[in-house]
Amino acid sequence: MKSYVPLLWALLIGSVSTSFSQDSQSTVDVNTDIDVVAVYEQYVKEGYGDLKVYKRLANGFYFKNEYLKAKQYFETWFDIEPPTETAAHRYRQTLKALQLPLKNNKYLLAFQEKD
Repeated sequence: MKSYVPLLWALLIGSVSTSFSQDSQSTVDVNTDIDVVAVYEQYVKEGYGDLKVYKRLANGFYFKNEYLKAKQYFETWFDIEPPTETAAHRYRQTLKALQLPLKNNKYLLAFQEKD
């Protein structure tokens, strides 16, 4: 039995060191470091904007608390397609954050009676 003890210790130490070395190696995911809103904004600057991109930019800037840019893209979106209730709510909150009047806003006329 004594002849197996050093062998067992060697196997145990070898397996533990192998598992630790695998944990110390980190993989890099390039997709986590990309600012998608900045990519879409560059896409629009190059002249390739469409409704889907304007929606993503408006919501992206809204959630990043960049209300001036959010307002711009909400209005571009609403020029193409009437706002949904959720989009109108976010646009209304954007205007409030910018301390702009809500009354008689052409994009919110359909939702005025709900205010």
